[in-house]
Amino acid sequence: LDTPWWVHIHVLFFACALLALLGTAGIYLAQVGEAGVLGLVGFLVVFVGLVAVAGLALFEAFLMPPLATGAPATLSWNGPVFTNTLAYVGAGLVGLYPLGFVLLGIATLRAGVLSRWGALLLTLGAPLTAVFEGLFVPFLGIASVLVLAAGQAWLGYDLWAARNRVATGRQETTQKGVLI
Repeated sequence: LDTPWWVHIHVLFFACALLALLGTAGIYLAQVGEAGVLGLVGFLVVFVGLVAVAGLALFEAFLMPPLATGAPATLSWNGPVFTNTLAYVGAGLVGLYPLGFVLLGIATLRAGVLSRWGALLLTLGAPLTAVFEGLFVPFLGIASVLVLAAGQAWLGYDLWAARNRVATGRQETTQKGVLI
């Protein structure tokens, strides 16, 4: 909280969560028929987790700084913010998005509509991010976030490329014969 970049960083976290929500919706909708129940469950779990991440980012950006200056005891580890049941529920909800990405990644691998490599990076990057970034491990935390982001970007590129193929009239099929 003692850096002038605190609010800016957390507003960027909020924007990233919103963009991830949109991208995840696109990934799921592109394979809704093939992803099955596992894909739906994965998408819903990611959705709830990312909404919690967005809410936490806004809390950290706009409520923590005034609390830190006006009532710093509320933000101590044994203060009312971190000992409140709502804080534990919120932390649990934030922890859902990696689980959801694993489920959605597995469903994407099984569906065969989007890139297997992108789905694999998503599936592996999510738990690595939960462990290493969650524990604030310096190098491995950043590397695991990059693996997760690479998976999301790869699948996003697949969606963009499929859109361009449709716009230009080219048709291609995946391994399971699904027209993209």
